[in-house]
Amino acid sequence: MNDPDTPDGRAESQTSIFARMQTFKRLSLTGRIRALVALSIFIFSPLAIIASFGVEISGLIPFWLSATMALLLLLVGPFIGDRWVNSAATSPKTTLENPSGLMWESINMATELLSWVFGLYVLLHWAATSFPWVLQSIVIGWFTLSGLAIAVTMSIENARRWIVRFLLKLEFGIFVTLTCITFEIVYMTILFGSLTFALQRHGLVLLHMTSGMRPTANDVIIFYLWYFLNAIPLLDITNAVHWVVPITYKGALTGVLLICYKALVIVPMIATLVLVLKGGSKAKE
Repeated sequence: MNDPDTPDGRAESQTSIFARMQTFKRLSLTGRIRALVALSIFIFSPLAIIASFGVEISGLIPFWLSATMALLLLLVGPFIGDRWVNSAATSPKTTLENPSGLMWESINMATELLSWVFGLYVLLHWAATSFPWVLQSIVIGWFTLSGLAIAVTMSIENARRWIVRFLLKLEFGIFVTLTCITFEIVYMTILFGSLTFALQRHGLVLLHMTSGMRPTANDVIIFYLWYFLNAIPLLDITNAVHWVVPITYKGALTGVLLICYKALVIVPMIATLVLVLKGGSKAKE
């Protein structure tokens, strides 16, 4: 496959875009509407994930509403999945040539990821704040191992390039890839925040708000979000908006957790995002 930074690569990219435009023109009015719905969902899915995460950790919606949203999304998920399978059965490809399958694929992806955002927050928040230590260790431990497996995989350069290359080959692949990256960042931020708060409950870490109060579980998640935004090179987001670090800590364990978060989440996710924004040129063979 040609590098998009070369003349041959640019020609190939332009041909692909032209071919998609021609395919779109051949669609019926219903097909065009379905294709545009799919494109809109793929484009706005990262924003929907960020918005859902934001309203949860900021306390703008009560905890019970987050639980209700997670349950509703889980209930409608199988129905949407069946519609996607049935639509995709009419064509082996979920591309513009099969706009119905593409639309239901986008709805299925958005529903599953949002159910995970709400469900993960509810379960880990509940485990960190209310579960007895045995059950707490099982729940948080399982999600920690799962999250670290993903993070370690994304930390391996060849694996990261292969995943990005695979996702970019999908229809509207760049938006699918950005959605997956956004979800992974939210997943790991909730996970590390919940794990750190659980350790605080058992006296293994010592955290304090800059105001002197003891932080809540949401405060600790926001603490990790601050570190992520602060680590994005060149943008200097936290200084630009005059957002000081919300929590101070004592002891080495919290520092170790922050190093792990930076090494396993921030570095590979930013590297993946840069790879995607460059059009996947370094991910292509």
